[in-house]
Amino acid sequence: MVDQVDEKILAILRTDARTPVAEISRRVGRSRTAVVARIARLESSGRIARYTIAERGQGDDGLGAIILVQMINRGETQRFSSLIRTSGWVSACYGVSGEFDLAVVLKSLDPDVLERFMRDLIATGEIRHSETLVKILQDF
Repeated sequence: MVDQVDEKILAILRTDARTPVAEISRRVGRSRTAVVARIARLESSGRIARYTIAERGQGDDGLGAIILVQMINRGETQRFSSLIRTSGWVSACYGVSGEFDLAVVLKSLDPDVLERFMRDLIATGEIRHSETLVKILQDF
């Protein structure tokens, strides 16, 4: 079973698989030994299947989904903002015009992570309405 700390570790490794264990442990608030054990477990379970490189201008743009969010009260978004900043899955959050208040841009995700992230957002009790746009192909 993968918990929030594991998800943060995975998010760090997705961004840069060469991040030193000491840096990962500092960012997730766990000891180096615990982080090494968690990474080993993620590898042995198949959650981390391989490490690879990303060449500039090649491959995935890192976008998994865009969640359009309409807040109940724009002035009361502390829990929502905190969740967004600490999730490890969000690459950007924009205030937008129109029907929605925010556009939350998520990194590449698997469906289970997206579902868990959406449940966490809804649990804040600060969302009136949301719409999720999931990337299915890249045109250019």
